Amino acid sequence: MKASRKWTAGLAIVLIVFAACQRFSSSSAPGITITGVIKGAGNGVISLSELDINAVKPMDSIHIGPDGRFSFEFKTAGSSFYLLELTRAQKLILVADSGDHIGIDGDARNIIATARIQGSPSSALLLDFERITLHHEATSDSIGRVFLNSRSDPGFARIRQHLDSAYQEIFSRQRLYMEKFIDRNPSSLASLLVLNRKFGPNFVFTEDKDARYFIKVDSGLMARYPGNKHALDHHARTILIIKRQKQRQATDSLIMPGKPVPDVRLSNAEGIPVSLSSLRGKVVLAYFWAAMDGQSRRFVRQLIPLYKANLNKGFTIYGIALEPNKALWLSALKLDQPGGIQVNAEGGTDSPVASLFGVESIPSAMLIDRQGKIIMRNISPDELRKKLPAQLQLK
Repeated sequence: MKASRKWTAGLAIVLIVFAACQRFSSSSAPGITITGVIKGAGNGVISLSELDINAVKPMDSIHIGPDGRFSFEFKTAGSSFYLLELTRAQKLILVADSGDHIGIDGDARNIIATARIQGSPSSALLLDFERITLHHEATSDSIGRVFLNSRSDPGFARIRQHLDSAYQEIFSRQRLYMEKFIDRNPSSLASLLVLNRKFGPNFVFTEDKDARYFIKVDSGLMARYPGNKHALDHHARTILIIKRQKQRQATDSLIMPGKPVPDVRLSNAEGIPVSLSSLRGKVVLAYFWAAMDGQSRRFVRQLIPLYKANLNKGFTIYGIALEPNKALWLSALKLDQPGGIQVNAEGGTDSPVASLFGVESIPSAMLIDRQGKIIMRNISPDELRKKLPAQLQLK
């Protein structure tokens, strides 16, 4: 699916906060004050920006005093996210509402580790979250370094298996922590940041697999912040997630095992249309891939020995590339020589063909019997290897 708007890219990085909690009033709408003491900052600059829906909006920039003190005061309506930045590597994210007085103190050399927060419980929650996350990321980075340094080791295959297991353990801990965070704070804006946080290069929560967490945060925020722009933006996103869920359920009911497989007629590398139904009488593996996707390419290569071993036993493949780059697709076919029928649906995973077959991610495959009925969806090469002999014996 198209990568959904993942809120703002800057929201998934760092946070922190400390100090005194007190309300103040003025002749107009209440404002927000952010004050504190940052040790080791010299006469450095600290900047303040708002993390809006689709942009980081600079607000103010001041020099920190010789005693480390700084202060911002501004008018706003409703809760929002704010970024305090000392350097590109030393950043804090705050959640602030009209009338808040947030205090921060810490050390400029490691603001995340040393900061304290008062006056903003959500900001304090985010600080705790970021500390745990940075600890897990540091462990993950050390695993990555061992991986790179071990590639020439004769026992690299065994080392890699151990490192993969270690990384998965760290990722699982991070995810569990994030799940508990959201479960405990579903109505906090802090959970909106956690929900959209990456671990390494990937998002921990995805709309397709983790819709319940998006819905939980939506319910909490709409109850607590019904008019807030961030809550409303997430609400609109959640409506689309629920809509896709219903569409997926409707599609799934049509492509369950035992149901006739949908028919498609797509063009091969020579531009000749070939329909899936033309393969009736054979056991068919229909799979979906993309030439630009490394995991897809590895998946296809695993199938080649199975295809060659069973080609004369009534087995074939119908490879559907969800590939917008036709030249890249043709190049991959020439390089990998996957065999069978190879066609291109174009349009990527947003193509009507992907929707027709309920394909949410690639690579993906389904096994089809000689009568054109679905045997199994999302079948792996190992599962195919086990199921194929029995299916080929059936006439």
